[in-house]
Formats: sequence, structure tokens, C-alpha cells
Amino acid sequence: LDGVFFYAGKVMEADADSLRMMADRLRAKAEKAAVVLASATGGKALILVAATPALVAAGFNAGSMIKKVAPIIGGGGGGKAELAQAGGKDPGNIDKALVEAKKFLSDLVGAKS
Repeated sequence: LDGVFFYAGKVMEADADSLRMMADRLRAKAEKAAVVLASATGGKALILVAATPALVAAGFNAGSMIKKVAPIIGGGGGGKAELAQAGGKDPGNIDKALVEAKKFLSDLVGAKS
């Protein structure tokens, strides 16, 4: 999206540590990158948002994104500008949360252009 590498996807039965490791590998592929990974495990949803320092310097905040998408999965979360996560009780809405995450980044990038 306008020079920002964006990856969003679902990972089957992954815990928070696994999502963090995957996000680290993905955001290492570009200077400006945002990664949103989600998983459903045990009837619960987990979403992790990670960003590169360059994207954070450009105005992105993973904690702000997670606060926007967490209610979609029936939960809450938080974190810092580079890394945030949320848990929720509605894994059936993970796809909707990923769409909202893309919209959040698109709106931010569009506002900066």
C-alpha cells in the first residue's frame, strides 16, 4: 500500500509466541512494513500487529490498530507502537478484523500521501 509492505493472514492454531516469530520474519522483509496475524485456538481469537521502526516513525501505531480491531473479535488488547496483541471470544470474526486492519492502514497511508 503506497510503499508500505502489508501482510495480513490467518495461522491455524498458533499461540502468541508463534505469531510474534512469524511477524518478526515478515517485517524484516521491508523497511516500512505492517504485519497483522490472527489465529483461532480453543474457541478463542488472537490477533497480533507488528510494524517496523520506519513505519512507526511515519505515524503508524500497532496499539492504535489493535484497539480498532479487537472489538470485532469480541475482545480487547493493547501494546506499543511496534507490537500489540489482542484476544477475543469470537474467532468467527477474524476475517472481518483483518479487513478492518487493512482499512486502518489504508486510511493512514492515504492521509499521509
